[in-house]
Amino acid sequence: MYIEARVTQRGRVTPAFQIDECFLEEVGGVSCSLNGTGYIQTYVNGKTISLHRYIWLLHTGDWPKGEIDHINRDKLDNRVENLRDVSRSENEKNKAPFCKVGKKMPNKSGLPAGVSFNRKCKTRPYVAQVKVGGKTRYLGMFATPEEASAAYQAVVTVLKEQANA
Repeated sequence: MYIEARVTQRGRVTPAFQIDECFLEEVGGVSCSLNGTGYIQTYVNGKTISLHRYIWLLHTGDWPKGEIDHINRDKLDNRVENLRDVSRSENEKNKAPFCKVGKKMPNKSGLPAGVSFNRKCKTRPYVAQVKVGGKTRYLGMFATPEEASAAYQAVVTVLKEQANA
């Protein structure tokens, strides 16, 4: 069930969000707002609580032991079927991928994903790196951003094939 968008007492807009109908009485009348990270927060007994954690408490009777993961990655979908109590590392695995294979997504410098510029090296100033399991893997230094991007894309392709196998 959707809770319609509304304006808070302080004039901020809370976007429409989803909850299960059985929690409407508990959550519907409570003041909610959007926090800085895009999650709905609510106020219960004078304390600010993330709505997804509060829904978990109402559903299970216990506070979550880890982090609450939104399975479909929609921070505004707080239905029980979309929530799960997971460890931090499991939650990190459900993040949207940074780039897609074959698609160049420029970073702040305008270079392709996985490529940075090292001005100290005159002959091979383009560095390719990829992050795997929270660790950065150095792929080498290259003369052009295209060469560095090709190395990055090759490694990303292999990693995605391994993940799908």
